[in-house]
Order: sequence, then structure tokens, then C-alpha cells
Amino acid sequence: MHTIDESPLGESFIYSRRIPVAFEALNAPLSASELIDVNAKNQHLLNMISILEGHRSDSDEDDEAIFQEVKRVEMKVDLLLLMMNKLMRENNDFPEEVALKLSAHGATFASDVLNICQYQQGTLHLYLHPMVSDPIVFSVLVERLNDQQLCLRFQGINDVMNDAFEKYIFRQHRREIAGARGL
Repeated sequence: MHTIDESPLGESFIYSRRIPVAFEALNAPLSASELIDVNAKNQHLLNMISILEGHRSDSDEDDEAIFQEVKRVEMKVDLLLLMMNKLMRENNDFPEEVALKLSAHGATFASDVLNICQYQQGTLHLYLHPMVSDPIVFSVLVERLNDQQLCLRFQGINDVMNDAFEKYIFRQHRREIAGARGL
């Protein structure tokens, strides 16, 4: 479900879903150089996810032998990526899926899901796509909304990464609407 919410995740689209999530507690916030590296890696991963989720045209050109061959190879690559990531997830201690709400400003989920304390500093690892085994990582500060729910506020996100993540959430919103309409 997607809504515009002014609080607790800011005034932006909210995207609800179940994904593998991990939290790593830190004694201190990430340094400026660590945040630069995290933002750059996150941007790269979001670009990769965008390419993987890209729309594939089903135009009249489908009759061309070259186009058919490219589609066939693309399907094989997608299958290999899925199989590789499935093996990686099975052979590693991959986190369990958690129901959460995401915005460009943070995430909320049930307080009993992960071992997290209020006002704790850490990193939130979000595994957004089944073909991408690396997580998007956010520096976060944990806040308690109520007895049942925590809010993890993203910190240290540069403008480019913030824009990219907002676009990701908006694309998910559009896909959900299109799916509900049967498009």
C-alpha cells in the first residue's frame, strides 16, 4: 500500500512490503568518508535494480530474428542471476523477511522483529531485489513510535542518493497501481 504520509517517515511516498532486512548496531555514526562510500554503492545498486526492472518492449519488431535472439539471451541471463542469488542466499546467513514501510526518509516496522534499542545508532541493510544479493545500506538512528513499532530514520544520505531512492519507491508505487488495474 502506498500513501502520502507526513509522519513519521516524512512527507513522501510510503511503500509497504516484506523484504530481507538486517540491522547492525554501531558505537558511533558512520564517518563522512564511510557515508560517501555507502551512498556511492547504494546509487550503483539502485541503478542496477532499475536496469533489472526495466520495461521490455513487445513491439512489432518481435518478428525479427535478431530481436528474438536478444530476448532469449536476456531471459537466460535473468534466470542465471536468479539461480546464482538463490544459491548465495541459501549458502549464506541471509536475513529473514520483515514487513516494513519505507520512505526516502526512513523505515518503520514492528519493534519485536529485530533486536534493536531506541536511540541506537546503526546501519539498516535492505535487500530490495531477488536478483541483487547485495543490500542497500543506510546509516540510521532508531526511534520508538510506540510500544509496537520502531522508526529508523536515515542519516547522511546525499541529495543524489535521496533522489534515486525516492524514484525507486515511486516506481514501486506505479507498478502496484498498474498491477491493481491489470495493466
